[in-house]
Amino acid sequence: MFFKEKSHKLLFYLFVILAFWFSSSKHLSQTVFWATGGVYTFNLFIGTLWLYLFSIKNKSKQNLIFLVLISVLTALTTQNLILALLFFLIIKSFSKEGLFINTLLFIILLSGLLFLNFAPGNKLRVNEIDSNLIDNINGITLFKNLALVTFQYLKHSIFLFLTLLIVIAFFNKNINLKQYFFLPKNKKQFITLLQQNIYLIVAISTIIPFILIPSLASVRTSIYFVFFFILYFFKILSDSNIEIFNNRNVIKHLSFVLILMVFYSYNFILGFQLKNKLFYRATVLKEATEKTVTIKLIDKNEMPTLFRFREIKDQNDWVLSEIRKHFNCKEILIEK
Repeated sequence: MFFKEKSHKLLFYLFVILAFWFSSSKHLSQTVFWATGGVYTFNLFIGTLWLYLFSIKNKSKQNLIFLVLISVLTALTTQNLILALLFFLIIKSFSKEGLFINTLLFIILLSGLLFLNFAPGNKLRVNEIDSNLIDNINGITLFKNLALVTFQYLKHSIFLFLTLLIVIAFFNKNINLKQYFFLPKNKKQFITLLQQNIYLIVAISTIIPFILIPSLASVRTSIYFVFFFILYFFKILSDSNIEIFNNRNVIKHLSFVLILMVFYSYNFILGFQLKNKLFYRATVLKEATEKTVTIKLIDKNEMPTLFRFREIKDQNDWVLSEIRKHFNCKEILIEK
């Protein structure tokens, strides 16, 4: 064989990683390239570590101790992630296996969720957004907000769905979707339905915090939805009878990886060009202290997908006013 089995696995893991980040390209500018937004990526790392420790918790007592400790840290991350893992534990508990430890983890995470929800700072934030939030809540409003946020997340995750369609076209003609989508006739089948679609349910649960305040939903908060949805897809792929590591599929994986690498390389080159333009603008502004200066806006077509940033909209944009204060310019005009 041209590739050995270990190389097959390495290539497949590379494919999974690139597919995830390619699918996530909509939020990369806010969760990776924006320092403050990096907390979302860090939280997701904590969540990934939690899922890994959960999967190996029965192998040793040390793993179990680490899982409990990381659960305390996870409980202090964000409502989106905590809710997702709570739903994960609820579904896992239907099997009755490890019920005690699952209950302990549930209590730890639920305590963190309550702490975050009732923290004074969180209350102040909610009041600033809508002081009459509780009075305005009703069934119709909640349903509308759910539809609005779901559509927004689907729009943010468009690359994810395109990626999944491509993957299905490449590798996936023999998947039996009936084992994931069926009408349960009894309790046992209902539990099976939940367990088969656990990551899909968990992905949807990340939307719940925004049903009350949909304005807080953004590109960066969709990272959790994207992560669990792609886990759901790869669960389907791993459950199928497809030989992932045979030579024919290795070529398909390699082809897809090459497509992604071209995409990243193109964006990397455009990213350098964008950085140079921003550096030039900053230099001009530094030299314009207490002076009037004219700047040229960067065209949207010149912004690479992965490095997209918030450009000044017009002469009345508040961002322009803040830039003027920062560089101590007399006035900043936008070139027409």
